[in-house]
Parts: sequence; structure tokens; C-alpha cells
Amino acid sequence: MRLPFGGHTLSYGPAAALQTALYERLSGDAELSTMTDGAIYDHLPSGSAPKLYVALGEERVLDRS
Repeated sequence: MRLPFGGHTLSYGPAAALQTALYERLSGDAELSTMTDGAIYDHLPSGSAPKLYVALGEERVLDRS
């Protein structure tokens, strides 16, 4: 997963936990859920997207060995 803060990368384990925590926090926000009509995605589903939605970006895992 590439982070927008200085281009740091995380290994898969922490990246997955971070993505899960972000998704849970966003999807649990009542105001955001109301604004987007519940269209909060871990990844975009296939087909057409609603006019307003929140989606987490694609994760990128690099081998540091």
C-alpha cells in the first residue's frame, strides 16, 4: 500500500490491518454513511458507481527481501 505521506510503504500485514481499520471507521461514521447513502467501499464493485461514494485505494505490496 503506498501512503500519500512521503511515499512510505507498509508490508502486507500492517497494510491489511490499516485498511480494515480505515474501512471500519469510515463505514461506521453515521454522517458519512448518510451523505453517501451507504456507498463506502473497501474496493469499488464492478458496474457503475453511484454519483457520490468513498473508496479506499488499491493496496500495493512490495517484497523487501
